[in-house]
Amino acid sequence: MDASSDAKRRIVLTTFGSYGDVNPFVGLALGLKGRGHDPVVATSAHYRRYVESNELAFAPVRPDVDPDDRTLLA
Repeated sequence: MDASSDAKRRIVLTTFGSYGDVNPFVGLALGLKGRGHDPVVATSAHYRRYVESNELAFAPVRPDVDPDDRTLLA
């Protein structure tokens, strides 16, 4: 195995939707972080606190829509 296979990687995980969509990506990011990588979860700003509370890097993705806003269903 060459030395580059053990290199730390920055990995961006992008998702959009509800907590049911975001949670698996947070879990995956935590696993990657535990293996020495530098994951970034890119999703709606609505989830910034949640992502960062798991000690993960966050990047905002537009549109910034509150998934609980029921007026969007109309």
